[in-house]
Amino acid sequence: MDGKGGRPGWNAMVNVLGSLYRMQVKNIVAKVVSGLGYHAGRGSNWYRDFPDLIHVLGLQKSRWGGANYLESGIWLKTFGTDELPNYYECHVRLRLSVNSGLDVGDIDSALQGEDLWKMDSDERMRILTTALSVPKPPF
Repeated sequence: MDGKGGRPGWNAMVNVLGSLYRMQVKNIVAKVVSGLGYHAGRGSNWYRDFPDLIHVLGLQKSRWGGANYLESGIWLKTFGTDELPNYYECHVRLRLSVNSGLDVGDIDSALQGEDLWKMDSDERMRILTTALSVPKPPF
């Protein structure tokens, strides 16, 4: 026993599985966003450069479990010169989720790390591609 009522090595195994799930989710997100014109940057951030702004997508892991969140940020070049800002440094931010008010499909399930076996990679990619392929604004 590990002194906490669990089995020896159980926490280590859970941590390893969590890391593997996270890598799989990150790889799926990377494939989808690179196909949409984003380039990889620091950590789990991807960038798409426009004349007046940078659109940042960041993959955030929950501290409380295997959930992952896709954060969207807009960096306004008028207010800063950073070429690779983190999503949490952006001037405008939004977490893409079923509660965000946007039509992002079942993005929460597509980003779930612990239940990776419940949805195949193709379905995750379809959901993420649909959620991130929004029409360009008319301005």
